[in-house]
Amino acid sequence: MSSPDVTVPESYYLDGLSKITREIVEKSANGDYIYRGEPENYDKVSSSLYNRYADVLESSQIELEYLQKGTLLEARDHIREHAKEDFEILTELQHFGSPTNLLDFTTDYHIALFFACDGAHNKDGRIVLLKRTKEMNEKYRIKEPQNPQNRVIAQKSIFVRPTTGYIDPKDIVTVTVQKNLKQWILIHLWKFQNVSTYSVYNDLHGFIRHRNLRSSEEAMYPLVFAELALENAEEKSQTTEERENQLRSAIKDFNTAIQYSPYDTTTYVDRGQCYLKLREHNLAIETFSKAIFLKPDSTNAYFNRGRAYFSNGKSDLAIADYNKAIELKSDDAILYHSRGIVYFKKCDYCRAIGDLSKSIELNPNDAKTYCVRGIARLIMEKWKEAKLDLTTARDKGHDIIVSFNMLYPNVRDFKGSNGSNLPEDIAALLTP
Repeated sequence: MSSPDVTVPESYYLDGLSKITREIVEKSANGDYIYRGEPENYDKVSSSLYNRYADVLESSQIELEYLQKGTLLEARDHIREHAKEDFEILTELQHFGSPTNLLDFTTDYHIALFFACDGAHNKDGRIVLLKRTKEMNEKYRIKEPQNPQNRVIAQKSIFVRPTTGYIDPKDIVTVTVQKNLKQWILIHLWKFQNVSTYSVYNDLHGFIRHRNLRSSEEAMYPLVFAELALENAEEKSQTTEERENQLRSAIKDFNTAIQYSPYDTTTYVDRGQCYLKLREHNLAIETFSKAIFLKPDSTNAYFNRGRAYFSNGKSDLAIADYNKAIELKSDDAILYHSRGIVYFKKCDYCRAIGDLSKSIELNPNDAKTYCVRGIARLIMEKWKEAKLDLTTARDKGHDIIVSFNMLYPNVRDFKGSNGSNLPEDIAALLTP
């Protein structure tokens, strides 16, 4: 799986969203347009009734209106308000999921964007634009809802009723919504436009439908399996191939879970950790950025994105994320340790020692932190303090020789790199 090399994913998404928005505005600037969002680029813009009976309609003389009248007759047997007009009944049937020959459009392209992104995350979606002229109004019997219910109002619905069951492709223009922008756009709409599953499906039927979806086997099992796979990927007995397969399986299931619940920060963070473990740093950074966009006070998301930036060679961005994480949670030793490591790699040993010291203050039992601080003090020729740190790390069970040899093949190489000999007692401490 590939991802663009984007240093700041938010800018990438904003550029993509701006391009889509600009294209919609430009294409609808010359008249009165209505919009429809579709999660895939279907062959036709067609009604649910047409889609169900397309084969029958093409192979027989049966008309679509005849099939719809049958549905209406049955529906009237189940309602008390016999004075209701056919169109009003059809709009209710439409929103309760029954096939009709109505096509939902909206006067608000933000709502169309929601429907274009809400589903089929592995495929491009599209916005369909239909110009409302006298000719189009008559041809497609465009009609605004009567006595609209909550959901119809929320969706700013307007209905198109093509006698053929579909719209002539020559009568529409479309705007593509790239698949890799869908999750970003859903989060953006939820955060800035108040357009989400909660506002679009704002009635009890919508609540029940989405609660059932979120609690269904199809929605819940992938999340459970993903979390188990992520946990099992930590098993030391696994081969590299087994571990990678576990992580890729977890990513697949997290993707499914996100489609059912696109506003859950934890799921993004967990998926990002899978990418991080697979060393797919750009995808990890993008995923953690979505979590931060959803929840700007998520310490976990900033911390993990900092790790991803550091692993990707972007130390300054890593430090910025660790700074934010520490601002949010100033008593977490691992945050200071992690930022100290970045400063160490940048050869800013004073700041590194400061952060590592704070980490030790918060967690005096972390042997690795003593070791890193000891090596930093060696480089700064603070021999007494360095020896104390290294001895403490060793006594707490850390293999200080292995850590030292990751930087210097042997004690003699230390002088070649830093211009000074190690004192004999410290050299002995670091010699196998």
